[in-house]
Amino acid sequence: MNGIQKCVVAAAGAALTLGLTACGGGEERDPHAALKAARQKTAQQNSYKTKQLTKDAGGEKREEHAFSREPDLSSTKSWGPRGKAPGRGSEVSIEMISTEKTLFARAPRMSRDRWLRTDRDGPVPGKKDPGPREAQGELPDWLAALGASKGVTKVGEETVGGKPATHFKGTVVLDELDEYKGDAIQDDQREHFTRPRRISGLHEVDIDIWVGRDDLPLKARESGKGSKGPVDTTEEYTDYGVDPKIQVPAAKDTMSIEEYTSGKYDGEDAGQRRP
Repeated sequence: MNGIQKCVVAAAGAALTLGLTACGGGEERDPHAALKAARQKTAQQNSYKTKQLTKDAGGEKREEHAFSREPDLSSTKSWGPRGKAPGRGSEVSIEMISTEKTLFARAPRMSRDRWLRTDRDGPVPGKKDPGPREAQGELPDWLAALGASKGVTKVGEETVGGKPATHFKGTVVLDELDEYKGDAIQDDQREHFTRPRRISGLHEVDIDIWVGRDDLPLKARESGKGSKGPVDTTEEYTDYGVDPKIQVPAAKDTMSIEEYTSGKYDGEDAGQRRP
C-alpha cells in the first residue's frame, strides 16, 4: 500500500468513527443537553412509579407514588413518624387515590378501612395537592432546577437497579435560581421548588440524577442543610409508560366528610376512630 492509499484508508476510518459518534455511538453530550433530553423524555411519559425516602430531623418518611396523565389518576402510599402522643405506635400510614374530581384517603384507624371521600374542586386544607403533579415525585422539579444551575457535572457511568446510567450532579443555589432567565424551568415550577425549601431554611441543595441510556432517569437525590438540620430525599423510578392499574374505591367503600365527622358510619364510635 503506497502513501496515498494509506492516507485514504486513514481518512475513511476517521470519517466512519465520526459518523458513528454523531449517530449516538458513544456521543459525549454536555450535561445540560443531557438533562434537557431527560426532562423532555420524562414529560412525554403517560405514567411511571416512584419510591421515595426522606430523612430529616423528624425521622424517616417513605412514600410510593403511581400516576397516569390519561386518565387523570394518582395513588400515594406513605409511612412516617406518628409523633409523640402517648398510647400510639411509632409510625402512621396513609393511602390516597386521586381522580380528576375526587380525592379518597384512608388510614388504619378509620372505620373498617373505609375511604374518606373529598371533592377536588379546591385544595384540601393542610395537605399538598395529591394529584398527578405530586405523584410524579420531585423528579420534574429536580430535572428543571438542576438544568438551570450553573455547575452541573458528569460524575461518571454507574449501574442503578442493574441498568447502566450516567450520573450527573450539581448544586442549586436558590438565589441564583431566582435570577435564572433560561427555559430550563418555568416561573410556576421555580416557585414550586424554591418556596418549601426556603421555609425549611435551605439556601442551596445538592442534586444527583442518574439517567439511563434511553434518557429516562432511574434515580435521583437531593441533600441540604436546613434550619432544623440535614435533609436528604432519594427517589427511584420504574414502569415508565406502564398502566399503573389504580383502582378507584367503590361507592360502598367510601364515606363523606359529613358522615365521618358525625360518626354515622357502620355504628362505629367516631370519636375514638378519628386520626
